[in-house]
Amino acid sequence: PTTRMRDSKIHPILKSLPLLGLGTGGTPTDRIIPPVAAAVAAALTSGVRLIDCAQNYGELSVGAGLREAGDAARDAFVLSKVDLAPLGEEEPAARVRRQIARSLANLGREKLDAVIFHWPICLDKVADEAEHAQARRIAWQALEQFVDDGVVGVIGCSNWTPELIDETLSYARIRPVINEVEFSPVCCQSALVKACSDRGVAVVGYSPYGTCWMSAFMGHCHKVPWHGEDTNLLGHEAVRAVAAEVGATPAQVLLRYSLQHNVVVIPKSSKPERIAESVGAFDISLSDAQMARLDALN
Repeated sequence: PTTRMRDSKIHPILKSLPLLGLGTGGTPTDRIIPPVAAAVAAALTSGVRLIDCAQNYGELSVGAGLREAGDAARDAFVLSKVDLAPLGEEEPAARVRRQIARSLANLGREKLDAVIFHWPICLDKVADEAEHAQARRIAWQALEQFVDDGVVGVIGCSNWTPELIDETLSYARIRPVINEVEFSPVCCQSALVKACSDRGVAVVGYSPYGTCWMSAFMGHCHKVPWHGEDTNLLGHEAVRAVAAEVGATPAQVLLRYSLQHNVVVIPKSSKPERIAESVGAFDISLSDAQMARLDALN
């Protein structure tokens, strides 16, 4: 039950994409962090099969965790991310090649199950849309070559809008099949999920417990107040009420919420007991009325 995509429109390659993973965002890149490595090992031994990482965070720790997990890591689905290079600073295809080589070395693997672009823009400098678009196209073609060579299984994107996916589809020889975005009751991007499904793209949702990075980003850009502490849903009255009704923990309810929206969910935790608890999301079901109550938090 942890590895079946339910939506028949999803790309056939991803029918075995695990529905529950472990996020590792925010981990330092320059050394192994033992609690993160232990969390990866605990996730794999608990039955979690998807490990989400990126070349610019945590891969040394993830690699250590994969080794620590031993045989349990044999069928792990490892998803990593690369970013876009601004033209004139680093050739976009060269950056893709450099970052994937680094990820393989950090993780101790010969192949990555999936590689996606972290953001649709060049973060190194302010650039105009034409430069971002050119970088996306050049970098995408570089990713396609890694699929051809058997080094990467599938490719995709993160934080992409439907319009950006359509842009990629207009020139892609190998289609994007993953879009990783924020998803929770306070950031319920159901229209985006449907648009991705219509295009054969699986949605992987980060921040399932309600961090709401989108609100933080918009608040920063538009100089409006943002109270991050208000978006932690684990203690929210509505979430706790649903948890009591179904005999589950608030975390399990929030994970189940994403799953019932057909979103692959990648909670982040460094506590083995919390990671083991997350698998219990497959033992419960939320009614339409309960889902609607959670949707209302959007």
